Amino acid sequence: SVLEKFYFTNEMILCENDYYRCRQCKQSILNHDELQEFGDYKYHTDCLVCPGCTITPTTTNIRSDYFDYNGRLYCEYHYSLIKGVECIGCGQAVFNHQEEEDRWHTECSMIHKYWQISLLTPEGSNNYKDRNECLSLQNEYATKRMRIWKILSQFEQDSSTIIKNILLTQQYSACHELVHQISILFQTLDYLYLLSTHHHTTFQYEKPVQLLMDQVVSFFHILCETKSSFEREFIVKMAKLISQYLRELVRLSLQQALLL
Repeated sequence: SVLEKFYFTNEMILCENDYYRCRQCKQSILNHDELQEFGDYKYHTDCLVCPGCTITPTTTNIRSDYFDYNGRLYCEYHYSLIKGVECIGCGQAVFNHQEEEDRWHTECSMIHKYWQISLLTPEGSNNYKDRNECLSLQNEYATKRMRIWKILSQFEQDSSTIIKNILLTQQYSACHELVHQISILFQTLDYLYLLSTHHHTTFQYEKPVQLLMDQVVSFFHILCETKSSFEREFIVKMAKLISQYLRELVRLSLQQALLL
């Protein structure tokens, strides 16, 4: 039918020739076997050439992953070389165009939000010797930031749940879970201290540990003694302080681990 030759877009109605028009060469894509779609745009298969690859004859143009920048499609390697596409948190390229305008990976943004830690190395970003090193580093950082976020967010969530259970139930078992959670963190701190000594690096964490322990002892003592609503509010404030000290020690641990 005639209607099958027209296509409805968000802004207008297009005929078949204009609807199937290549973004690169501006010509109609008459043979749909040559059609490649990226986002809202269409291309001839032969027009899918990374600008960087066209001037680098020693590299092979792989037509699998392309990333848009200023109206041009780039392969992963040459896109990574563009200044301004790197994540503020880790220095590696942000490929997901759904990310926020400040150019953060989701994990890097959350790590910075909760623990004020950046994964960016002193060497900075975009300093790759070749394609293989670039892709290898991209994969390495992707694994690192996802692993860090998964472990730290899980510890944060577990700690929060335990403290809430203590406030709700005031049971011995819930207090024991908090002690166990803190012991896991202390074991990590001790391990990092040994590594730091081996690498001749200082690691100061005694003061926040002492603050946490003083708060926990006072918290347990008052928890066992009080029943009044006034002191109940004080207990909640103490619980929040314990959460803050735990987060600070996690931040110090992560900061030191990244240095080693």
